[in-house]
Amino acid sequence: MDDTKIDIICDNGGGITLQYHGDDPYTHYYSDPAQVIEDLRAIEDGNSPEQWDGNEYDDEVMEYDHDIARNGGYRWFDGTASEILSQLADMDEGDIAWANVRNLVAARHSSYSGHVK
Repeated sequence: MDDTKIDIICDNGGGITLQYHGDDPYTHYYSDPAQVIEDLRAIEDGNSPEQWDGNEYDDEVMEYDHDIARNGGYRWFDGTASEILSQLADMDEGDIAWANVRNLVAARHSSYSGHVK
């Protein structure tokens, strides 16, 4: 299990960014929430994204900003892959206004249907 810190950032434009804070950082912007869940599961299983295609890391990472998040700019999830997957599992997609967050939660729920992790 990988215990590297990860940020999942859902922006108000509908996109989702994964930031992996390993020795060789990885950043990728997604439009498909199911792919985010698949990548989180791969990281949880010990696969490092540092050599994956699509690394958009450019020596800058987004840092959490309470004011921007509070004013509707982003929805932010952070922790290990397991912790983020657990956070998403505990959310009810029917109570979420943002489509990208709702779709991310729905993808998390459907990816684990039939078993609990």
